[in-house]
Amino acid sequence: LYQVSCMSINNKLHLTFHPASPLVSEETNKKFADMFVALLTVVAGGKLPEDAFSSVKKKEPSSESALDNLIPKNSLVALAATYGVYGIASHFGAWVKFIGSVSEMYEG
Repeated sequence: LYQVSCMSINNKLHLTFHPASPLVSEETNKKFADMFVALLTVVAGGKLPEDAFSSVKKKEPSSESALDNLIPKNSLVALAATYGVYGIASHFGAWVKFIGSVSEMYEG
């Protein structure tokens, strides 16, 4: 139900949420937006601000999460980048053919 647009300006990520209103309440939309930003912050290796979950009930966090020991810092970012490079590389031949076809079309 949620769509998110994003762009980077001056090395800052700007997000625009497109909520499923009026099907979903404003309160639920706010919770989603807060949790989504918190998720992106954690995946990027950043620290969450104290009020990151202001719209969501919090459990008291333990001093150390089990995931902290299993997943090295920024490994999800590296995995996503690797997958992106693989996706581009695996379609390289198709892109070469496409660009060649466009060039041929313009030439004649």
